[in-house]
Amino acid sequence: MATRQIIKPFPEDEDRDAFGHWLSGFTDGEGCFSLHSSLRNGKRKTKYGQKHAVFIIQLRIDDSHILDLIQSFLGCGIRDNFPQRNLSNPSAAFRVHNSHDLLNTVIPNFMKYPLRAKKRRDFEIWKKGVELIYRISQRKRRRRRYKSGGFLSRWTDDESREFATLISALRDQRKIDSYPETSKFIDEVNSTVAITNNPIETQHVLNIFE
Repeated sequence: MATRQIIKPFPEDEDRDAFGHWLSGFTDGEGCFSLHSSLRNGKRKTKYGQKHAVFIIQLRIDDSHILDLIQSFLGCGIRDNFPQRNLSNPSAAFRVHNSHDLLNTVIPNFMKYPLRAKKRRDFEIWKKGVELIYRISQRKRRRRRYKSGGFLSRWTDDESREFATLISALRDQRKIDSYPETSKFIDEVNSTVAITNNPIETQHVLNIFE
């Protein structure tokens, strides 16, 4: 498990309002809103698996200071730097996947500073997925009654189908509006390992941008 990162305060000489508008424009071009479902919960294969939402921006390593500033502005998220591997160039990434941070920080930010291009439609679908994940995460877990022990899933069949519908809607939206490389990235995110705090596990996802 990665250690908790210390987030630097946002510079006092920066105009927060202007930066918020700039971030929305930057996200329209460079950001990604993704929903992902995996049938595995850690090393165990389960019926409902894990549901994830993530907001991510990846840039060249020499632009990493921009991601540091975005992290400071939002006050949440994780910063990763990745060295050159095989044919990929060194890169830097900023990502938020904690559902509390997504619901209470990322979503309100883009509601206050609206996206203007095609990512706005991505955001509206993704927002519903975040709200669903967070609502279910607050539900008390019930123990199994049988010898196998453990807990029952918080997700119902209907909720899992609803989340799968949102994933499909987001994928179909990008097939219409996105550049081919963006669609390739999203399809890979939705079929790879769950995104966690472990940068080794996320390396495969992040390298797709290159």
